[in-house]
Amino acid sequence: MQQAETENDEQLQQYKQSLQALIQAAKQNQAEQFGFQVIIAQGVMGAWLVELLAEDELEQPDGIVLISAYYPNQTLNKKLAEQTATLAIPVLDIYAEHYNHWQQQAREQRLIASNKNQKLNYRQTHLPATADTAPNSAKLNKTVYGWFNALGWY
Repeated sequence: MQQAETENDEQLQQYKQSLQALIQAAKQNQAEQFGFQVIIAQGVMGAWLVELLAEDELEQPDGIVLISAYYPNQTLNKKLAEQTATLAIPVLDIYAEHYNHWQQQAREQRLIASNKNQKLNYRQTHLPATADTAPNSAKLNKTVYGWFNALGWY
C-alpha cells in the first residue's frame, strides 16, 4: 500500500514538473510579444499552477484565470485556498456550480481565504457548466474580458 502511494506521489511530481516545463517554454516563446501574460488553467492543473506560483517555482505572470480549480483532497484544498489568497498577482476564479464536490468545497475555501487576507485583486464568479458540459465559450470570453477591463488591461 505504501509503495503504491510513493509511486503515486512520484507520478504527481512528474506531472507538475511537466506542467512547469510547458509553462516556462510558453513564457520563453511569448517573451518578445507585447502585452500581459495571463495563464488559464482548469481543474487539478489550476491547483498545481497555484502551488508552483506560491512556491516560486515559476516566474509570476501578470495574472491567472482558474476554472473550477481543486485537489481531490480536503487538506490540499485548504492549502490551495491559502496559497491563492497570498499570491501577489490578480486571480480570476471561475467555477461551475455542479462540476464536482471537491471543486465546490475548494472554491468556498478560496473565497473565504481571499476575503480573510483582504486580497483585493481576487474575483470569483460563476459560469454555468457541469463536469459533463463545457462552459459556454461566449460567456467565458465575456467574463475574462470584463476582468481584464476592470484591471485596466483593455
